[in-house]
Amino acid sequence: DWDLVLLRPPTDLLNNVCVTGAEGLVPQYKEVLGVSAIGAQPGSPFLQCWLNGMVQVYDPGNYVSHSTVLAREIAIAFPASVRVLPSKSFYYPGWTREAMAWLFEPDEELGPDELERALEGSWGIHLFESHENFLHYAEELTLDDLRDMRCNFSNIIKPLLP
Repeated sequence: DWDLVLLRPPTDLLNNVCVTGAEGLVPQYKEVLGVSAIGAQPGSPFLQCWLNGMVQVYDPGNYVSHSTVLAREIAIAFPASVRVLPSKSFYYPGWTREAMAWLFEPDEELGPDELERALEGSWGIHLFESHENFLHYAEELTLDDLRDMRCNFSNIIKPLLP
């Protein structure tokens, strides 16, 4: 996804036929396979199966039916076809109100060493940019704001800014 911020090059993942991460479990939501970060070699059997399966489950009013839920079902049925990384790989801290507060609230700001430890095992952060919890903080955010803010997200993103 375009709202995935890579924290480090995913070079350690290149030897997989297909690789993605699970999204974190959130109360009252079915566990799903994240589709914001997928790496695959050409002709990936997992991606072919997923694409073919979308025809049967496609529901324009329910994106997750043909995306994240179907992807998880295929990964369970054919585990050798895809390497599923833990949710922290691409979906930490998540999309909840608390997760966005951790990213954007100044009183949640960690020191550099603490932030590095918190992000250990993460290749990227999916921002869930269309979700109201993200928009609450970032709807009118500018690059200048990011440079000047005191928060975890600013500290993560500053080295990547022009």
